[in-house]
Parts: sequence; structure tokens; C-alpha cells
Amino acid sequence: MDWSLRACGRRGHLTYRPTETDLADRLTADTAIGTVWRCLRCGDFVLSEPKLTGPANEAPIVLRGPALRDAVILRLLSAERAIRGLLLLLAAYGVFEFRTVKGSLQMAFEQYLPLVKPLADQIGYDLTNAGPRCG
Repeated sequence: MDWSLRACGRRGHLTYRPTETDLADRLTADTAIGTVWRCLRCGDFVLSEPKLTGPANEAPIVLRGPALRDAVILRLLSAERAIRGLLLLLAAYGVFEFRTVKGSLQMAFEQYLPLVKPLADQIGYDLTNAGPRCG
């Protein structure tokens, strides 16, 4: 998979016109349909005016190939870690909020245990050690 083309498909091509004429000549070409500029990310020629212009030393640094793939993977991993952290915070909040209702949870479990016991016996699950631990 070409990560550069995927990025250009999502964000658009990144063309740049340097003020130095020798560099600008290397990034452009004249065709029958007009002037095309080379995309800094994927390397394809694009029929449009450059999006950015300026001196070559102020050109944007663009991730390509494996560096772009690594950046995408790192963003996905950071999003996964953020979601995991949020779930842990929600679990901690639940434990903190419901720590005082152990007795009512035990009563509800004991009330519904006889209803579930026939099903548990059929599937071979032992309910004697199941349920919330109060104490």
C-alpha cells in the first residue's frame, strides 16, 4: 500500500513553488493541457497552481513512505491508548460510585440466583462461588 498516495487522497496534493528558478524548473513541467507541478508527498505531477510558494529553505517538511506509515500507526496507537485510559477512568468511577451499594447488589444477586440455577445446571456451570464478594 502506498501511504503517500493515501495521504494525498485524503488531504490533497502538496505542491510548492520555490523562489529559486533552478529548483522551480525541477518541480514543474509544461504539458499540452497546462503546467503541472510535482507533489512533494507522492511525487505525482498535478495540473494546478502550487498551493504554497517561498524560498526552498522554508518549504514544508513532508513525511513520505515508511516515515508516513509509522506516523499513521503511532497516531492509531495513541488513539487506542486514549480510549483505553478513558475506559479505565470510567471503570474507576463506577467502582468509586458504587462501593457503598455492596449489600443491595448481594441481595439482588441472591434474589435472582434461583431463577438462573436451572439454566446453569443444564450448561454445567457451578453458581456456588459466583456473585459479588461482600466483605
